[in-house]
Amino acid sequence: MDYILQRHPYIDDPAYNKRRRKISRLVKQYHGNPTEPPVINYTAEENEIWRILLNELRPLHERYASQIYLEGFQKLRFTDDAIPELRDISDKLERVCGFKLIPIEGFVDSRSFLSCLRNHSMLCTQYVRHSSKPLFSDEPDIIHELLGHTPFFTNESMVAIYELIGKLAYEADEKRLVAIERLAWFTMEAGMIEEEGKLKVIGTAILSSVGELQYCVSNKVEKRPFVIDEVVNTPFDPYHMQPKLFFIPSPTSLKHQIEQYFN
Repeated sequence: MDYILQRHPYIDDPAYNKRRRKISRLVKQYHGNPTEPPVINYTAEENEIWRILLNELRPLHERYASQIYLEGFQKLRFTDDAIPELRDISDKLERVCGFKLIPIEGFVDSRSFLSCLRNHSMLCTQYVRHSSKPLFSDEPDIIHELLGHTPFFTNESMVAIYELIGKLAYEADEKRLVAIERLAWFTMEAGMIEEEGKLKVIGTAILSSVGELQYCVSNKVEKRPFVIDEVVNTPFDPYHMQPKLFFIPSPTSLKHQIEQYFN
């Protein structure tokens, strides 16, 4: 967290800090009386960041994103001109597959974030990245949550995997939690899948970042078949582009490997 705060552009921007505090207060009110995620009413500047990023990502998604992601994206019917409110997307997900989005103010520890998945829910931030860096965010923001994660929650096979990872994280001791963090990173955040003989992206951190998406499909990145013994022993740095990625043959195969390993 300190690393991010030292390099984040909002540190010296009073107007942005004020906006973040306002959104934080709304989220605190929600946790005091949890009914629906608060309505943020995103500003013209924030919606412009959404438009810029979506315009850059669409052609990359069409070429490199997995079919699972593309189908989920279509089901959610994101608008091009404005950031959807979290409660609207959460309502759509609940109707499709019983998944729910829960707002949080910012970072939480990995156990809290992953454990929530066992109950078909995900913790989501609602603030927007700084306008000086529209194509990348050093921390998860509402654009990462929506464009990265939510399309996968419309797919039953992926939801089953997330639920399994959530149960494992909830029950894990500290040593095993490290293995589960690496498993989650190299699948949920920075994973790939083989579809019709081609490698496609399922990692949400990659799918919500123009630079990372372009980088991960290049020859600069080593792509290895997903073998869970290797994955859980591979450290990662979330603040840099990944030198190594793993690809799964299918969600079914991934779920089978997880169950066998953690049993």
